[in-house]
Amino acid sequence: WPVAAARDAVAERIVVVDPSPAAIAEANELGLVGVLGDATRSDVLRRARVPDATQIIVTTGRDDASVLSTLTARQLNPHAEIVVAIREEENVGLVRQGGANSVIISSDAVGRLLGLATVSPALGNVLEDLISTGEGLEVAERDVRPREEGRVPRQIDDLVIAVVRDGDALPYYSPAVGHLVRGDRVIVVRPAEELPWAPRPGGSTEEARAEADSNGSDADGWFSDDRGKRHKRADGGERDDGDASGSGSGPDPGRR
Repeated sequence: WPVAAARDAVAERIVVVDPSPAAIAEANELGLVGVLGDATRSDVLRRARVPDATQIIVTTGRDDASVLSTLTARQLNPHAEIVVAIREEENVGLVRQGGANSVIISSDAVGRLLGLATVSPALGNVLEDLISTGEGLEVAERDVRPREEGRVPRQIDDLVIAVVRDGDALPYYSPAVGHLVRGDRVIVVRPAEELPWAPRPGGSTEEARAEADSNGSDADGWFSDDRGKRHKRADGGERDDGDASGSGSGPDPGRR
């Protein structure tokens, strides 16, 4: 049943609406607010603070209930982002007409995962890792950091798969992306938690890396050239371009 994320002056709050007392008790055990009732009813959704919500997730298990819940929630809140899970593709149009911003067809998604895992077990494991939480890999959306402005997506630390610009999600390879600019957001694949060898922009090592960038290298001694190629700074502060003899593609910036 719908989950409403309502923002107040202190923090975000998650409210779970469900007709099952057991489900509400489980939500309470997890530290969430639970509202017992039918999410197709406007009075129940008002108690759940749906009119104040910023995001609403509808997952009822029945497409007819999902359509009605979506319509009721949209009437109460014209501006919230509503994401709905349905079982049958033929009901996508109805849910969108009811006010859904995004629609997930659960049966299709599961079918694709099963098919991919059958063809390539390794790919299936990676996809399972991506949709799990708390460990391994994650897919996330974040702001472009100031030190990343002016770079192309392949030159930043995270693995960029799309750039969100002016509300449109552009694939990383789109010619329209060009260089990252202020106000862009990026959709990235990154570690679910920051690791010493895989720092996350904005994480605990960001300040150190930004300071190192001002000296032309990362905090761990790595730097990127104009083409985005990564190099390791050699001992003594010299940049090692992979050719100890100095006969590489250009002079060693560390030697005079």
